[in-house]
Amino acid sequence: MQESADTDVLEAIETLLPNGPHADLAVGIAAITHRVIGPRIERTDNLRLHAMYRTELAERLYRAGFDERAADMARDGVEIWRQLADDDPFFNVPLLASSLNWYGAYLAELGQREEALETAEEAVALNRRLIDGDHATSHDEQRLADALGNLATRLSEVGRGGRSPCRRRGVRRHQGPPGRRRRPLLCE
Repeated sequence: MQESADTDVLEAIETLLPNGPHADLAVGIAAITHRVIGPRIERTDNLRLHAMYRTELAERLYRAGFDERAADMARDGVEIWRQLADDDPFFNVPLLASSLNWYGAYLAELGQREEALETAEEAVALNRRLIDGDHATSHDEQRLADALGNLATRLSEVGRGGRSPCRRRGVRRHQGPPGRRRRPLLCE
């Protein structure tokens, strides 16, 4: 009974916490998020919510300096997003790609540079697939740009900065079908 009341209070507090990074509050935010995510996961069978909760907690843990725990939580989230992407690619592949970007950053912080590079390459491949699809949006373009930036960072970290996709191939203006607006400059 007391644990339920504590969780209710923490959930109320959580709604007041800042969404982005906050150096002074990061550890407290991570602790509160950790306490409320467990019961949320237990209350639902919805895999999408499971993945979202794990992704959120991973980000909060990372910002608080708990890199290993963040990577573990992100890995769990990525595995769920993979399963969901197989079942419903239209809605879940963008979230898988985004989660892979974050997961790669966590791996890099842990010194697992090659694994981080593989993760970044997968994120770029997924984002390229989204851009090439019939329903590409400006959000897809932004995710691809972010993924390419992360890939360039990961390549640099393993001593292959000269192989950065932007440096190696240059940039081009993405062209859509006739009559469709021109997309912004992106690396090939």
